[in-house]
Amino acid sequence: MKNLLLLFAAIAIALLMAEGVARLVLAVPPRLVSVDTNTGETQVKIAPDNLTIFTPAGTRLRANMRVKILNERLTKRDIDIQTNSLGYRNRELQEKTLTRVLFLGDSITFEDYAQEAETWVRQVETRSWATSLPLETINASKGGISMSDELAILEETGLSTQPDIVVLAFYLNDLRESYGFQVGRLPGWLDRSYLAWLLSKSFNIFSVEMDIRRFRDGEMKAFADEIAQRVQPREGNPLQDRSAFYHEVLEQLHDWGGSFSDQHWDYMAPLFHRFRDLAEQHDFQPLILIFPVDLQIYAEFTEDYPQRKVAAIARSLDIPVLDLLSILRKIEQPQRLLHDHCHYTTLGDDVLSQEILAFIQDNSVIRRDEEVPPHLKLPTGQDQPFDHFIQH
Repeated sequence: MKNLLLLFAAIAIALLMAEGVARLVLAVPPRLVSVDTNTGETQVKIAPDNLTIFTPAGTRLRANMRVKILNERLTKRDIDIQTNSLGYRNRELQEKTLTRVLFLGDSITFEDYAQEAETWVRQVETRSWATSLPLETINASKGGISMSDELAILEETGLSTQPDIVVLAFYLNDLRESYGFQVGRLPGWLDRSYLAWLLSKSFNIFSVEMDIRRFRDGEMKAFADEIAQRVQPREGNPLQDRSAFYHEVLEQLHDWGGSFSDQHWDYMAPLFHRFRDLAEQHDFQPLILIFPVDLQIYAEFTEDYPQRKVAAIARSLDIPVLDLLSILRKIEQPQRLLHDHCHYTTLGDDVLSQEILAFIQDNSVIRRDEEVPPHLKLPTGQDQPFDHFIQH
């Protein structure tokens, strides 16, 4: 009995010491940290305890929250994120007077690296107020989700906003669900333990890696055989050599590279049909944006296989499409447009908002009041206290 007590005491002391080491290693509490389920990378940003909730239908933004991201990883700025009662990064909605445009998308549309007024979604709105067709825009996007999640959000809450237009912002990795087993908020006292969080994070990373390995073992060869009919992948400069470009595609098969495979479009086509069906049932105008990956923009040649696939499906459904690749390739020094492979700088947002506004107005069949109501011109939530501060 004495030996057993000594054993328990030794284990307890060891755990306390491990907890102490974990607290020294980790700069912020674990509940303010999230793991990117696609890469396994630890990101101190929008964490499950702060803005993300887990539902049977997938991850959603928590409603009525306001956080400040300190030293955001892309821009190194402090960014305010606020959600309304629907769980959108948007002001509270009031009576509809202007043509109402709902945006669905992932982190490219959500833009947690920019202030809300700087996002291209909000700039589309404010730019429209100086035109003959002023708009009210609603940002119903969320980082790290797929097209199926976006359509689920549309059905769960988006339709209740009575949109006149719904814009689906499609990116090349939207056809694939997140990898790995994602641990949300740990139960009870474990949520306050740095050690418990560190162990769950390690399990997440291991789970993601196993998922990607299984995927590559199962699909990589089939995909390599498929694209070999188009080009023989090889190492090299992907911006100058199409074969080297497809080598990068293979490396990113678990992410944006999957959109270059025919087999994945068999899964995607029904989702676009569902989008069209919802538009017909609920009387809104569906529109589609196609966002490219950086290599497509910078390459000396045009490789637009995914864009052509989306355009063909959209044409068959009579849905207007804006392919942003051809537009962005015309910009001088296009490297200025992006922070990384897909997230846009201030200049990028400026270009996007102009082009997307013109696209929406050219395809809008609904015109409402031309007088912008005062409540739309007010800044959102600047006088409210922050719920959390999140450090990078």
